[in-house]
Amino acid sequence: MQYLQTNTTLQGGKYRIERVLGQGGFGITYLATQLSLQREVAIKEFFMKEFCSRDEATLTMSTPTTGSSRLVEQYRKKFIKEARNLARLNHPHIISVIEVFEENDTVYYVMPYLAGGSLQDYVKMHGLLSEQEAMKYVKQIACALKYMHEEKHICHFDVKPANILLDDKGNAVLIDFGISKNYDAKGEETTTTPVGVSEGYAPIEQYQQKVEEFSPVSDVYALGATLYFLLHGKKPVSATNRASGTALLMSKRLSQGVKDIINVSMKISKIERASSVDVFMRNIVTSARRESAFVEDGESTIIEGVQRAKKRSISVNGHEAVDLGLSVLWATMDIGASREDDDGECYLWGDPDGEKTRKVQNSFWGKWFTGGPSRNNICGDYRYDTATNRWGTPWRMPTCKEFEELSDSCSWEPIDDNHVRLTGPNGNSIVLDSRYHWTGESPSGDIVMFKWFYVNLSVKCGFYSIGSLRLDYADLLLPVRAVTNKK
Repeated sequence: MQYLQTNTTLQGGKYRIERVLGQGGFGITYLATQLSLQREVAIKEFFMKEFCSRDEATLTMSTPTTGSSRLVEQYRKKFIKEARNLARLNHPHIISVIEVFEENDTVYYVMPYLAGGSLQDYVKMHGLLSEQEAMKYVKQIACALKYMHEEKHICHFDVKPANILLDDKGNAVLIDFGISKNYDAKGEETTTTPVGVSEGYAPIEQYQQKVEEFSPVSDVYALGATLYFLLHGKKPVSATNRASGTALLMSKRLSQGVKDIINVSMKISKIERASSVDVFMRNIVTSARRESAFVEDGESTIIEGVQRAKKRSISVNGHEAVDLGLSVLWATMDIGASREDDDGECYLWGDPDGEKTRKVQNSFWGKWFTGGPSRNNICGDYRYDTATNRWGTPWRMPTCKEFEELSDSCSWEPIDDNHVRLTGPNGNSIVLDSRYHWTGESPSGDIVMFKWFYVNLSVKCGFYSIGSLRLDYADLLLPVRAVTNKK
């Protein structure tokens, strides 16, 4: 018998074992009840399954040989040190320790029980995470690692989805410090026990046992590999295979910002790798799209997902609109775009027939023409509305007031330097490029109005401003996002 059986009590009846939650190479974790408080807790027992056995009558642990006893005792001391280190850590995204005690010739420590399960289980149950959700969890664990690295000089060495649990508020909590190492002020390890390896998540230096010096970049690699799993549903190629030439393949649909994070955090060479978990904590682009495409063995495999804007869209005169819970319906795409995050074709403001359309130029000055449009070609005039002329009724260009409602009533989610996802009060969303958009208003005969949606990644969100141009300079090529009235 290896496990403690259900209803076994510890600490003179203080804790009652309910069931086994899991077993690793160095310990067994149980769900238990703390009887005095009638609350569920997790209890981790030191038990090296390759070397330890348990007496069924007394429940005491023993080791068969003198040699194995020395090894077990070495790791037993490390287990106690792990518990004490955890007890000294105080961070919302690191598991806490309630109590440490010795019993049955082994050691136990008690932790809060987190019923949300691991991120590995979560992905198996719910499928791939969106970039937004994945980055939320990864940033929380990055924050925990930053605290460990900078304030405690501890490296975890086993960051992976199975060792990240979700609490009752849906936040990520790092667990299992069984192979973690402490380092002194000089960056030298304070224990010489070998470091284990989790295939796919461990960097090359862990395979080589080159962790004698303080090495936050090892945890950086593992956290990058964890992000990869959350977005792909499978662990990445091992560091040893990658060092032999096997490529790390990524979803075609991931944003470039997230691809960059994975690439810079999972470099084989420690020197080339991101030096700290700050790479995860910056305001990196995210995408709420859950559709992913993978390249594997030269073939493309489509993983079905959810595109919120299109899934909840309404077809209006052959084009898709989304009800965001606002006064009008907004088109899912700019006119001329083939997908929601495309800029689409750019049109001369107020161009009634669309003859002066141009694609976006590389040079800013390439967007301008000599001479302005006729003063009669005002977008607010039904006959000359660009959206109406290109898509027909009931489509039209939005007004300043409607843009203001869009920006004030929706939540903002930066996707990259050029796009922001706006989610309405009812949960539906659209993606808008972060440049000038013409409105259908002309407050005076020679002034035309526009809105500027600007994504500033350094402040985490977009903002808008009302602008105006004299009509003489209003022949600027800009994307058009149409709206239509609710029925």
